[in-house]
Amino acid sequence: MILLLGVTAQGAGQQIIYPREYFTKIELAPSALSEYHFPISSANPDAQAYFDQGMQLHFSFAKLDAARSFRQAQLTDPQCAMCFWGEALAWGPNLNGPMTVRESSRANHAISEAIRLSGQASRKEAELIEALSLRYVADYSFEFAEHQDRAYTLAMADLANDYSDDIDIASLYSEALYLLTPRPGVAFFGTPQYQGIKESLEGTLQNGPHIGACHLYIHLVATTSDAPLALDCARSLADSLPGVSHMLHMPTHLWTKFGMWDEAVQSSVAAVAVDQDKDSPAAFSSMPHHNLQMLNFAAAMDGQQALALSASQGLGELTGSFIPHFLTLIRFGRFDEIDPNAPLPESPTEIGIGLFVQGYAALKKGNPELADRYANLLAVRMQSSGDRYRGIDSQLVLSSLHELLEGEIHMAKGETQLAIQHFVHSTEYYDRFNHTEPEAFPFTPRHWLGSAYLESEAFELAEDVFRTELLQHPNSGWTLFGLMQALEGSGQTKAFKDVERLFAEAWSRSDLELHSVKF
Repeated sequence: MILLLGVTAQGAGQQIIYPREYFTKIELAPSALSEYHFPISSANPDAQAYFDQGMQLHFSFAKLDAARSFRQAQLTDPQCAMCFWGEALAWGPNLNGPMTVRESSRANHAISEAIRLSGQASRKEAELIEALSLRYVADYSFEFAEHQDRAYTLAMADLANDYSDDIDIASLYSEALYLLTPRPGVAFFGTPQYQGIKESLEGTLQNGPHIGACHLYIHLVATTSDAPLALDCARSLADSLPGVSHMLHMPTHLWTKFGMWDEAVQSSVAAVAVDQDKDSPAAFSSMPHHNLQMLNFAAAMDGQQALALSASQGLGELTGSFIPHFLTLIRFGRFDEIDPNAPLPESPTEIGIGLFVQGYAALKKGNPELADRYANLLAVRMQSSGDRYRGIDSQLVLSSLHELLEGEIHMAKGETQLAIQHFVHSTEYYDRFNHTEPEAFPFTPRHWLGSAYLESEAFELAEDVFRTELLQHPNSGWTLFGLMQALEGSGQTKAFKDVERLFAEAWSRSDLELHSVKF
């Protein structure tokens, strides 16, 4: 739902399209935020409070709520130049996406108002307004936006140098520098661009924790070997903004990397609770589907069956795709809850995943012939799909699942060695997946491979598989249980006792009694 607002910007008539919510008054919500303060030239304490709220929401990527806060600051103090600067900042790009044409027109109008009022601003504020004006043009085009973004970044570099003790300017400069890159993955690690952004953020954080710099720092290093450096930032964000779901969620990117499953679940539960309370004035919801994804993955890895299933069910209701829920049912062996008549989704890759789910469930419910038919259908789908799933090439996703299903079909026939070959192939495809957060499956094929080695009493090979898996997902109770079985089978009593203690701790939050690492 949108409203059209006719305004005049930079001397040319424009119609600027705003979301309907933009015109709804936003309340101050100090209980949802931190004690952050960015002093501006306004004698009105409410304008200052709304500005501070807007900046925190901007640093949290809560674009619309940030813009609403800055608008309320403007209404409270119409002569506040920085209140318009803040709105212009809010409509700009962030790491989750570029600025759109509609957002550009809003930003351009806001910065024009800030320029008009800049004579009443301080020198520093006027310089910030001038710098941000370089980012926005009347006729925005994403194709040429890099030129404006680069000009803004250069201006912010000068300001960061001139005001070296201003942690907000330093954080804004780091943000601008980061936005000059494509959204990076692991391949970005170690490049001069990466190093420059890292040094800028670390220089900012030397002056103390900052919500914007910490947010960006986690994004930058979470997938790299530098990830431990962001643990302090993760702990800081976990406590700083209790009413902002995205900031509550951000530490989970580190908790899952280091196998801190309890912390990952708690952070995700807190984020989802804010999303569910989104109509409260003290709750700022952002990317609720992603928060449910992370909760589903963390709870599944932690053996918290009820919570993982609740999250995947909620994700299906929110997005319309119940594929994550069906995969979670597979993870926990709840085959009777997989409806054989469930309609397949529209996405080509999700159709293939649905074939895997139905085939696996049919096998476990005693119908190997039907499982074979589903495996054959999946093989055809696997070859023809040019789709992607969660950013991963569909042929890799479907090939991994097809090999997993074929392996389990051979296991049911007692053909363990043939099954092992399929599980090895499934793992090889899985290891070629692009990095995604959370991962594509709430399980790993290595659990099937390790279990097959246990079945064939190849205990040393099973131990190697489970130890390798622990490098991928530390402190996983599933994997520790498999490792216990391998160590017990090979008679390594002391090592077994050591891992048994680790398993007891890792599985202490689970509502599931394990007898195997897979069902």
